[in-house]
Amino acid sequence: MLSRYLDIVEKAVERRVDELDGLNGRIAILAVFMFTVSIYTSGFNPIISTLISIFILVFSRSSIYGIIASIPFLILFSVSILFFGGDLKIVLAIIALITIGSGILYGVDVEELRSALVYFKIPKKIVFTLFLAFRMFQIYVRDLKNISEVLSLSETGLSYYTKLMKTFISVIVLRSIAISETLYSRNLQFDFYVDYKDCKFKKRDYILLAFSTFVLTLAISLRFLNSIRFIDFY
Repeated sequence: MLSRYLDIVEKAVERRVDELDGLNGRIAILAVFMFTVSIYTSGFNPIISTLISIFILVFSRSSIYGIIASIPFLILFSVSILFFGGDLKIVLAIIALITIGSGILYGVDVEELRSALVYFKIPKKIVFTLFLAFRMFQIYVRDLKNISEVLSLSETGLSYYTKLMKTFISVIVLRSIAISETLYSRNLQFDFYVDYKDCKFKKRDYILLAFSTFVLTLAISLRFLNSIRFIDFY
Protein backbone atom coordinates (compact mmCIF):
# COMPACT_ATOMS: atom_id res chain seq x y z
CA MET A 1 0.00 0.00 0.00
CA LEU A 2 2.75 2.45 0.98
CA SER A 3 4.77 1.52 -2.09
CA ARG A 4 1.84 2.34 -4.38
CA TYR A 5 1.30 5.63 -2.59
CA LEU A 6 4.97 6.54 -3.01
CA ASP A 7 4.68 5.73 -6.73
CA ILE A 8 1.95 8.36 -6.97
CA VAL A 9 3.99 10.88 -4.96
CA GLU A 10 6.98 10.28 -7.24
CA LYS A 11 4.82 10.92 -10.31
CA ALA A 12 3.48 14.08 -8.66
CA VAL A 13 6.94 15.60 -8.15
CA GLU A 14 8.68 14.44 -11.32
CA ARG A 15 9.00 16.94 -14.14
CA ARG A 16 6.85 16.21 -17.17
CA VAL A 17 8.30 18.53 -19.77
CA ASP A 18 7.84 17.97 -23.47
CA GLU A 19 9.83 20.12 -25.85
CA LEU A 20 6.69 20.96 -27.82
CA ASP A 21 4.27 21.34 -24.92
CA GLY A 22 6.51 22.84 -22.22
CA LEU A 23 5.17 26.10 -20.84
CA ASN A 24 7.00 29.38 -21.15
CA GLY A 25 8.65 30.11 -17.80
CA ARG A 26 7.57 33.74 -17.61
CA ILE A 27 3.96 32.93 -18.43
CA ALA A 28 3.96 30.11 -15.88
CA ILE A 29 5.25 32.38 -13.11
CA LEU A 30 2.73 35.10 -13.98
CA ALA A 31 -0.10 32.56 -14.00
CA VAL A 32 0.95 31.08 -10.65
CA PHE A 33 1.14 34.57 -9.16
CA MET A 34 -2.29 35.60 -10.51
CA PHE A 35 -3.94 32.34 -9.43
CA THR A 36 -2.50 32.66 -5.92
CA VAL A 37 -3.50 36.31 -5.62
CA SER A 38 -6.98 35.41 -6.88
CA ILE A 39 -7.45 32.86 -4.11
CA TYR A 40 -6.42 35.26 -1.36
CA THR A 41 -8.14 38.30 -2.87
CA SER A 42 -11.46 36.47 -3.08
CA GLY A 43 -11.20 35.47 0.58
CA PHE A 44 -10.82 31.77 -0.33
CA ASN A 45 -14.04 31.89 -2.34
CA PRO A 46 -15.01 28.29 -3.27
CA ILE A 47 -15.95 29.40 -6.79
CA ILE A 48 -12.45 30.73 -7.49
CA SER A 49 -10.70 27.71 -5.97
CA THR A 50 -12.92 25.26 -7.85
CA LEU A 51 -12.48 27.09 -11.16
CA ILE A 52 -8.70 27.03 -10.82
CA SER A 53 -8.61 23.34 -9.85
CA ILE A 54 -10.88 22.23 -12.70
CA PHE A 55 -9.02 24.30 -15.28
CA ILE A 56 -5.57 23.01 -14.30
CA LEU A 57 -6.80 19.41 -14.15
CA VAL A 58 -8.01 19.79 -17.74
CA PHE A 59 -5.02 21.88 -18.80
CA SER A 60 -2.48 19.49 -17.24
CA ARG A 61 -4.04 16.12 -16.43
CA SER A 62 -0.89 14.92 -14.69
CA SER A 63 -1.67 17.36 -11.85
CA ILE A 64 -4.14 14.74 -10.58
CA TYR A 65 -1.14 12.93 -9.08
CA GLY A 66 -0.46 15.93 -6.86
CA ILE A 67 -4.02 15.85 -5.50
CA ILE A 68 -3.97 12.07 -4.95
CA ALA A 69 -0.60 12.30 -3.19
CA SER A 70 -2.03 14.98 -0.87
CA ILE A 71 -5.21 13.08 0.06
CA PRO A 72 -3.93 11.92 3.51
CA PHE A 73 -3.01 15.48 4.46
CA LEU A 74 -6.28 16.86 3.09
CA ILE A 75 -8.27 14.31 5.10
CA LEU A 76 -6.33 15.14 8.26
CA PHE A 77 -6.82 18.86 7.67
CA SER A 78 -10.55 18.41 6.98
CA VAL A 79 -11.04 16.35 10.15
CA SER A 80 -9.19 18.95 12.24
CA ILE A 81 -11.44 21.66 10.81
CA LEU A 82 -14.59 19.68 11.65
CA PHE A 83 -13.48 19.01 15.23
CA PHE A 84 -11.69 22.23 16.10
CA GLY A 85 -13.63 24.69 13.96
CA GLY A 86 -12.85 26.34 10.68
CA ASP A 87 -14.10 26.58 7.15
CA LEU A 88 -13.94 23.81 4.57
CA LYS A 89 -13.43 26.41 1.84
CA ILE A 90 -9.81 26.52 2.99
CA VAL A 91 -9.50 22.87 1.94
CA LEU A 92 -10.66 23.82 -1.56
CA ALA A 93 -8.07 26.60 -1.60
CA ILE A 94 -5.33 24.16 -0.60
CA ILE A 95 -6.40 21.76 -3.37
CA ALA A 96 -6.22 24.64 -5.84
CA LEU A 97 -2.71 25.56 -4.66
CA ILE A 98 -1.61 21.93 -4.98
CA THR A 99 -2.88 21.72 -8.56
CA ILE A 100 -1.14 25.01 -9.35
CA GLY A 101 2.18 23.62 -8.17
CA SER A 102 1.96 20.14 -9.68
CA GLY A 103 0.22 21.22 -12.89
CA ILE A 104 2.13 24.39 -13.81
CA LEU A 105 5.49 24.64 -12.06
CA TYR A 106 6.37 21.02 -12.79
CA GLY A 107 5.42 21.55 -16.43
CA VAL A 108 8.23 24.02 -17.09
CA ASP A 109 11.78 23.15 -18.08
CA VAL A 110 14.28 23.70 -15.26
CA GLU A 111 16.49 26.12 -17.18
CA GLU A 112 13.44 27.93 -18.55
CA LEU A 113 12.00 28.41 -15.07
CA ARG A 114 15.32 29.50 -13.62
CA SER A 115 15.90 32.13 -16.30
CA ALA A 116 12.31 33.36 -15.84
CA LEU A 117 12.81 33.85 -12.10
CA VAL A 118 16.04 35.78 -12.70
CA TYR A 119 14.23 37.80 -15.39
CA PHE A 120 11.71 38.93 -12.75
CA LYS A 121 14.64 40.13 -10.59
CA ILE A 122 14.38 37.35 -8.02
CA PRO A 123 17.76 37.20 -6.21
CA LYS A 124 19.92 34.37 -7.52
CA LYS A 125 20.48 33.08 -4.00
CA ILE A 126 16.74 32.57 -3.58
CA VAL A 127 16.48 30.99 -7.05
CA PHE A 128 19.23 28.52 -6.20
CA THR A 129 17.63 27.68 -2.84
CA LEU A 130 14.24 27.05 -4.47
CA PHE A 131 15.65 24.72 -7.09
CA LEU A 132 17.75 22.90 -4.52
CA ALA A 133 14.60 22.35 -2.44
CA PHE A 134 12.68 21.09 -5.49
CA ARG A 135 15.47 18.71 -6.41
CA MET A 136 16.07 17.43 -2.89
CA PHE A 137 12.36 16.73 -2.41
CA GLN A 138 12.39 14.58 -5.56
CA ILE A 139 15.47 12.72 -4.34
CA TYR A 140 14.03 12.13 -0.86
CA VAL A 141 10.81 10.73 -2.31
CA ARG A 142 12.83 8.35 -4.49
CA ASP A 143 14.96 7.31 -1.51
CA LEU A 144 11.89 6.62 0.62
CA LYS A 145 10.38 4.55 -2.18
CA ASN A 146 13.55 2.46 -2.62
CA ILE A 147 13.91 1.88 1.13
CA SER A 148 10.25 0.87 1.34
CA GLU A 149 10.63 -1.68 -1.45
CA VAL A 150 13.71 -3.24 0.16
CA LEU A 151 12.21 -3.48 3.67
CA SER A 152 8.91 -4.88 2.38
CA LEU A 153 10.78 -8.07 1.42
CA SER A 154 11.75 -8.88 5.01
CA GLU A 155 9.65 -6.76 7.38
CA THR A 156 5.93 -6.48 8.12
CA GLY A 157 3.66 -4.62 10.48
CA LEU A 158 4.99 -2.14 13.02
CA SER A 159 8.57 -3.36 12.56
CA TYR A 160 8.42 -2.36 8.90
CA TYR A 161 7.38 1.24 9.61
CA THR A 162 9.85 1.61 12.50
CA LYS A 163 12.82 0.48 10.43
CA LEU A 164 11.56 2.51 7.47
CA MET A 165 11.64 5.76 9.44
CA LYS A 166 15.00 5.01 11.08
CA THR A 167 16.62 4.17 7.75
CA PHE A 168 15.03 7.10 5.95
CA ILE A 169 16.15 9.61 8.58
CA SER A 170 19.69 8.23 8.40
CA VAL A 171 19.71 8.54 4.61
CA ILE A 172 18.40 12.12 4.77
CA VAL A 173 21.07 13.18 7.26
CA LEU A 174 23.92 11.55 5.31
CA ARG A 175 22.72 12.94 1.99
CA SER A 176 22.31 16.45 3.41
CA ILE A 177 25.82 16.37 4.88
CA ALA A 178 27.24 15.15 1.57
CA ILE A 179 25.51 17.94 -0.37
CA SER A 180 26.62 20.64 2.08
CA GLU A 181 30.23 19.41 1.90
CA THR A 182 30.09 19.36 -1.89
CA LEU A 183 28.76 22.92 -2.07
CA TYR A 184 31.37 24.11 0.42
CA SER A 185 34.29 22.39 -1.33
CA ARG A 186 33.28 23.88 -4.67
CA ASN A 187 33.16 27.38 -3.17
CA LEU A 188 29.56 27.94 -4.25
CA GLN A 189 28.94 31.27 -5.95
CA PHE A 190 25.40 32.50 -6.52
CA ASP A 191 26.45 34.77 -9.37
CA PHE A 192 25.76 32.04 -11.95
CA TYR A 193 25.25 32.73 -15.63
CA VAL A 194 21.74 32.64 -17.02
CA ASP A 195 21.15 32.18 -20.73
CA TYR A 196 18.05 34.16 -21.69
CA LYS A 197 16.25 32.38 -24.50
CA ASP A 198 13.97 34.00 -27.03
CA CYS A 199 10.56 34.51 -25.48
CA LYS A 200 8.37 32.32 -27.70
CA PHE A 201 4.75 31.88 -26.75
CA LYS A 202 2.67 28.87 -27.72
CA LYS A 203 -1.06 28.29 -27.77
CA ARG A 204 -0.96 26.77 -24.28
CA ASP A 205 0.81 29.87 -22.96
CA TYR A 206 -1.88 32.19 -24.33
CA ILE A 207 -4.65 29.99 -22.91
CA LEU A 208 -3.03 29.91 -19.47
CA LEU A 209 -2.40 33.66 -19.42
CA ALA A 210 -5.94 34.46 -20.58
CA PHE A 211 -7.61 32.21 -18.01
CA SER A 212 -5.43 33.40 -15.11
CA THR A 213 -6.25 37.01 -16.03
CA PHE A 214 -9.96 36.13 -16.17
CA VAL A 215 -9.85 34.44 -12.75
CA LEU A 216 -8.02 37.39 -11.18
CA THR A 217 -10.59 39.81 -12.62
CA LEU A 218 -13.42 37.61 -11.34
CA ALA A 219 -11.84 37.40 -7.87
CA ILE A 220 -11.49 41.18 -7.64
CA SER A 221 -15.10 41.60 -8.82
CA LEU A 222 -16.40 39.16 -6.21
CA ARG A 223 -14.43 40.92 -3.49
CA PHE A 224 -15.82 44.27 -4.63
CA LEU A 225 -19.41 42.96 -4.65
CA ASN A 226 -18.99 41.51 -1.16
CA SER A 227 -17.68 44.86 0.07
CA ILE A 228 -20.72 46.66 -1.36
CA ARG A 229 -23.09 44.19 0.30
CA PHE A 230 -21.29 44.65 3.61
CA ILE A 231 -21.63 48.45 3.36
CA ASP A 232 -25.32 48.21 2.40
CA PHE A 233 -25.94 45.86 5.34
CA TYR A 234 -24.75 48.51 7.78
